[in-house]
Amino acid sequence: ALHKLLVKNIKKAQIKSPAKILEEFNNNLYKKGEEVRLKTGNRSFLTTIKGVTEYGDLITEDAMEHQFRFGEVVWELV
Repeated sequence: ALHKLLVKNIKKAQIKSPAKILEEFNNNLYKKGEEVRLKTGNRSFLTTIKGVTEYGDLITEDAMEHQFRFGEVVWELV
């Protein structure tokens, strides 16, 4: 049953354009639209999750918009 479900979803993904897949990914992004605390180096800050770029960069916004590459920031759970 799991195999059939995986094959079905893989076939669906192959039919969709990359832009559509990214749109769906961003629509279901964890904490999207919510304020979170992130840390980069020694700096900790509050920011709102906006989405992910086609290159996998995290887009956030506080006083201004930021983009972070994978590994540049970590979540701080409060």
